[in-house]
Formats: sequence, structure tokens, C-alpha cells
Amino acid sequence: MDPVSPRAELDSARTALARARDLESAGSCHEAFHAFRRATELDPNCGRAWRHLGNLLRRTGELGSACECFEKAIASGDDRRLNGFFLSAIGIGAVVTAPPAAFVKALFDQYAERFDRIYNNSTTVHLGCFLTWSPRTRPGRTKPFRTSAAAPG
Repeated sequence: MDPVSPRAELDSARTALARARDLESAGSCHEAFHAFRRATELDPNCGRAWRHLGNLLRRTGELGSACECFEKAIASGDDRRLNGFFLSAIGIGAVVTAPPAAFVKALFDQYAERFDRIYNNSTTVHLGCFLTWSPRTRPGRTKPFRTSAAAPG
């Protein structure tokens, strides 16, 4: 049996991580769990794999296991602030009221294409908050705008 090179194991771990993220995005959480677990077995120092596994476990209510994953992610050199945010979400450590800016940006970038696709493919115009006030009045003003050029009488 040929020994597997460390480089090949890291490549396999990256492949398992990418596959796990794809499975999770597709809603296949059970398969994603096994793929994340496989990525952590292939590379126990892959902090991203530990963090993603922790989030999956957190969402399924396995808070103790999720906590262990976030701690392993931090120990592996993954983003301390981000993992601290997730630990705070399950009641461990200091209370973090807002996620790190890089996390918010990554979420925005991740969903921006979906929002554009839905918006551009929409056949219905949604007016939302524009229906909460009349174009004849300004927010904070009680008198309507004059609609004619006649002097007030």
C-alpha cells in the first residue's frame, strides 16, 4: 500500500470541504455533515471545516458538539472573532452583539447574485414600504402638498 503524501491529504481535505459546502447549500445537511467530518479527519487543522461543521451542528441543536467544533476552529487558527461570534450565539463566552464586518460582507456577496436573479426575473412589482405614505404628503408633515397653483383661500 502506497503511503499518502501530506500534500495529497490536504488536497483531499479541501475537496471534501468544497463538496460539503456544496451539499449544505443544496440543503443536503446529512451528507454535508459527513463531508465536513471527512474534511476534519483528513486535515485536523482545517479551521474552516471545523467552523462549518460547528455551524451545521448549531443549526441542528447539537450545541455541545458545535461548541467543541468552534473551539477546534480557533485552535486551528481560524478567525477568532467569527468563531467567538458563533460561540456567543450558543451562549458561550462574551456576548457579541454584531458579527464581524468581514462575515457580513461575505454574506452579502454570497446572496447578492441570488437577490439580483430574483429581482431581475420578477414579473411582479412589489411596492413594499412605498405604500405606507401618500405621495401628496411628506413623512413627518401633516398637511398635504398643494396640488394646484391657486393661492390658498
